[in-house]
Amino acid sequence: MSWKNLFFALLFLPACAKKEAPIAGGVPASERSGELQTLSLNPETAKTINAAPHVGFLTDETGALRLSEIIGRRDFRYEEKNSIHRGFTGKTLWFHFRYRYQKDTAEPLLLMLGNFALHYVDFYFVKNGRLLQKRLMGQARPFVSRYGGLREFASPLPVDTEPIDLYLRVKSSTTIYFNPVIKTGKSVAEKESLDQIIAGFIFGAQAVLILFNFFLFLSLRDRSYLHYSTYILSWLIFELNNGGFLAKYMLPNHPEWDSRILPANSLLIHGFFMIFTERFTQIATGFTRNILKYAGTAFLFLAIPAVFTPQPYTNQILLTLTFPVEVVILVHAYRSIRLRRPSAGYFMAATLVSMLMIPLFILTRLLKVDADNYAVNALLYYALPLTIVAEAVIFSFALADRYRRLREENENQRQAFATELKRERHQIFAELHDIIGSDLTLLMMKTADAKSKPMQQLRERVTGISRSLRDLLDLDDIDPELPQKFAGHIEDRAREIAAVCKMQLEVDLAPVIVSARVAFHMQRFAFEALANAMRHSAASQLVVRLVQRGSWIRLLIADNGAGLQKTVRSKGHGLRNLAARARSLKGRVRLFTRPKKGVAVILSFQSGRS
Repeated sequence: MSWKNLFFALLFLPACAKKEAPIAGGVPASERSGELQTLSLNPETAKTINAAPHVGFLTDETGALRLSEIIGRRDFRYEEKNSIHRGFTGKTLWFHFRYRYQKDTAEPLLLMLGNFALHYVDFYFVKNGRLLQKRLMGQARPFVSRYGGLREFASPLPVDTEPIDLYLRVKSSTTIYFNPVIKTGKSVAEKESLDQIIAGFIFGAQAVLILFNFFLFLSLRDRSYLHYSTYILSWLIFELNNGGFLAKYMLPNHPEWDSRILPANSLLIHGFFMIFTERFTQIATGFTRNILKYAGTAFLFLAIPAVFTPQPYTNQILLTLTFPVEVVILVHAYRSIRLRRPSAGYFMAATLVSMLMIPLFILTRLLKVDADNYAVNALLYYALPLTIVAEAVIFSFALADRYRRLREENENQRQAFATELKRERHQIFAELHDIIGSDLTLLMMKTADAKSKPMQQLRERVTGISRSLRDLLDLDDIDPELPQKFAGHIEDRAREIAAVCKMQLEVDLAPVIVSARVAFHMQRFAFEALANAMRHSAASQLVVRLVQRGSWIRLLIADNGAGLQKTVRSKGHGLRNLAARARSLKGRVRLFTRPKKGVAVILSFQSGRS
């Protein structure tokens, strides 16, 4: 039993004493004296008749009374209330009312109890002290025992112009609370269809929120989203059980599990909500935090034995602990607001919405509501699921706000990391400039006046090294015209290496459209691959190709040399550098090599992804 239903059970007791206005097809309540009256039924004019003011009750203390001992007894109490509410009890209760039809009809009226979770409900129809028919149903019996496949307990009223006594035997460890109304078969079918449509929207909304928050948990690995998903899932199972959908569609032949799920699921609701509160509010210390953490865990562990424990004991535990738990949650939410925790306002709003629905529900119970006033009765019926959906929506806003804050924090951290990386890069460049740069500058000055061709080539190489070092360490200052120049740079480097190593060169570089950053990494990849070919291949042929097929760009560098040894493939820094370049382009690098057949290196990536 959920904490909301427990509040309803306690708070609605005084609300049920209100007398109702005159009802269709029956005697006005204001003219009755608390004695047994015969309810006169006219199927042609009756739409919805509230039978509760005509129903008397009797408590069977031992549970051993049989129908023959009940028939004709005059100690039934007729309280003339709008609904039947006997609270939590493990005793057997007998209810009685008398009716007759004003004239014969082919289609009998239906008596609907408006409850889906009573364990044993037995209908006995008696005329002149003789049993006409009986129907035995209840949550503890297979679903097939229910009339017409209806989720709520119902029975047709046998047609007879003479008075017929209905004796209703009810035994349940849940709250014995129902609204007996008499309806036509057509109105029952219309209501059942509409109820299923509305329930489909409510359950569908909850299922979407469960999946959405579960996917957020998989993406962010934040357990708050997982605990919230399980919290909504527990509520969804509770509503399916409380509304009769679980018994009808999932467990039609296992009534024992249908009744056992309710207390265990109520414990899961409490446990997951307490743990979710503790994690979501992010208060590291405090008395309320410890209560939520350890009590929530204890509730989850108690859910397992609760399946095998008689419900009255579980209900007593929940009744005792529900109010303190709610107080702790509200105090904890208030602390989170005082400590300015992220999204604490959303959390407090969601908790208050669920609690504000309780006085609204009580207010509707205090009003004089006719049984055929579908709008108000629908509000009463869907108050609990609508409260849960409202909670779920506000909590989803809170979690979405938290996700937005996490993204902002991650973006700030990323920017801070990028700034720190840039600072360190400039610092490294400054160190290299002071140490290596001065030596390169001295070497360039010594070769400035050299007229021999080898010395001029050496000067050009030193100048290129100095430029490459600067480009490597300062990526933010990449030449914006590099996309138009990088293919020429690759060709120049290939021709230079081919001339030095006396290799035959084949170059085919198709024009491609890429950004400066992509061009920079492609150029560095090609330079590294060409350097590997120069150092290890001992080849006579060198092939460099750049092609584009749709969004895919491929760069091939191959030779016909000696191939790569295993030691070189496993320990070489050059190959790791090639793989790092490919990852920076969100692409892949493939290496093909055979002894004495050469090496082929292929870089592949999609221009849009890079």
